[in-house]
Amino acid sequence: MDTGFKYPELKDLAAGRKVAMAVSGGADSLLSMVLLKESGAEIVAVHGCFLEEMCRAGCAAACFDLTAEFDRLVVEPFVQEYLRGNTPNPCALCNPEIKFGVLYKAAQELGCDLLGTGHYVRIAEDARYGRVLARGADMGKDQSYFLSLVPRDSVLNAIFPLGG
Repeated sequence: MDTGFKYPELKDLAAGRKVAMAVSGGADSLLSMVLLKESGAEIVAVHGCFLEEMCRAGCAAACFDLTAEFDRLVVEPFVQEYLRGNTPNPCALCNPEIKFGVLYKAAQELGCDLLGTGHYVRIAEDARYGRVLARGADMGKDQSYFLSLVPRDSVLNAIFPLGG
């Protein structure tokens, strides 16, 4: 299906840029980090600790204790909605508030201009709207839904090596 979008090459987006790569410890974020490095980006691995035990364990990369923010911005709203009989989606809260909010701001303080994640999405060029969030090339792995509530300017300051 031709959407009319043009998809820039990863090396054209990343080369010469300083990228804060949000690493969870999973294969997707670690592979994304390697792909960005191979594309010529300077990488700063960042990890947001959401449980006190994780933060005390330490890590080799920049580690930010986001326990209080995670509880306030994700856990508490999740619990309140659940108690009202709703089925909340914690990722829909976590991505805009934590990963693309608090964590990215902390990464900017390290001098990073972009936030890399392991999400299966792409940034596309649209003739009418400019750069936009687009579905991942593999529709079976697409995760654009989980980023739908992330503010546009935050998404455009991100890079997604696995998107396709």
